[in-house]
Amino acid sequence: MDALVAGHERKFKEDGDVQSLADAVALCGWNGLVLPDWCVAPIVEALDLYNQRSGRGRGQSPGAKFANAQMHKQRHAMVDFALIFPGSNGKTPTLDEACESVAKRLGKSQSVTARTVKASYNRIERTRK
Repeated sequence: MDALVAGHERKFKEDGDVQSLADAVALCGWNGLVLPDWCVAPIVEALDLYNQRSGRGRGQSPGAKFANAQMHKQRHAMVDFALIFPGSNGKTPTLDEACESVAKRLGKSQSVTARTVKASYNRIERTRK
């Protein structure tokens, strides 16, 4: 096993073969081996680059885009839940009422308005059609 990992190390260091780095990580993972030191630094650099914030919108890092998408999905699920169950008055709420209710529940944790919650809800609804 060590000979295989050493071969991947040689290919990575001499040829700059990134696939050999990935192969070494996979090999260590499949066999329950500790990652060698030569693997760790390039992986950490790649993860830092992946998670590096570069602004809002299209310039977001993939990690930030994922977190943003999860936030929209959470708001959508909360509005869906609010639309299913009748309110304290016994009536099923309208979309606007459900969004207002969700905005109040989220409170200071996300500091959103009903309009923002409705935009998140509509964003997810568009992807479902």
